[in-house]
Amino acid sequence: MASATETEAPRDREPSSIDDSSPSALATPEGEVGTAAVSLGVERWVMFAFLIGAFVTFWLAKNIIIAIWDRFDEPQPAVATAAAALLSLVGAFALYQRPNVHGFAHDVATEYAKITWPTREEAWSHTVVVIVVSAVATLILAGFDLAWSNLTNLLYR
Repeated sequence: MASATETEAPRDREPSSIDDSSPSALATPEGEVGTAAVSLGVERWVMFAFLIGAFVTFWLAKNIIIAIWDRFDEPQPAVATAAAALLSLVGAFALYQRPNVHGFAHDVATEYAKITWPTREEAWSHTVVVIVVSAVATLILAGFDLAWSNLTNLLYR
């Protein structure tokens, strides 16, 4: 009987998005399948998230620097842009290097990779169900409103 550690996949290895048996899989000269493309699966989303964070930080820092600078003197956009770019790149790189922040981002990306999205047909059928149920609920509530309105009109006459 296999122990729990033998049956579980290593934590640092992500599920392969490339079928190793396909001819399109990356192969080394020795005929072995390379792991560079496989191990970048979730990591590319982590890098993308840090890049988007850097762009948002850049935009926010640039606007804050210009707003503060405008209170004292005429702002120089080139200097504000350079300072914001430096701040955002250094901040993103520093956060990317921190194991707890990088691990959290990696765990989030791994969980997002497990999401299964509905097909177009499933989404359409679910939309139709929501519309029909909303219409039925509207008719029921309209009936209750009409009944309550007629009842109160009889009582207050």
